[in-house]
Amino acid sequence: MPLVGHLADRVGPARVMTYAAIAALVLAWPLFRLMTSTPTVPVMVVVIALLGVIMSFYFGPMPALLSNLFPAAIRGSGLSVTYNIGVTLLGGIAPLVLTWLLGVTGSLDAPSLYYMAIAVISLIGLGFARRKYAQQ
Repeated sequence: MPLVGHLADRVGPARVMTYAAIAALVLAWPLFRLMTSTPTVPVMVVVIALLGVIMSFYFGPMPALLSNLFPAAIRGSGLSVTYNIGVTLLGGIAPLVLTWLLGVTGSLDAPSLYYMAIAVISLIGLGFARRKYAQQ
């Protein structure tokens, strides 16, 4: 994470997060497919490690990006409300959505669809932050 933070300081947090969201979108299905087709411990360790790297490139720069979106007078409230609404809505409902996806599709790869949908939502939000708030 410190290296990701250093990179985000140099090129901008939104740019680093955008590449991480694209990587999540592109790699989600192949990684989940690999894990479900070859459910061995080494494969699971590699898949989890790769997902962890992608997540570190996304969540490492997030505080810097969010803090730049709010003026100093409301920064604490803005950060806490923004982050907690996102975590509550998208993370809190994840078990329900994933159970539904598994039931509807019957495929163990279905969680990758949710992961990819969240990556698309993230890309839309990052695009908005980059255009409207001139974030790098």
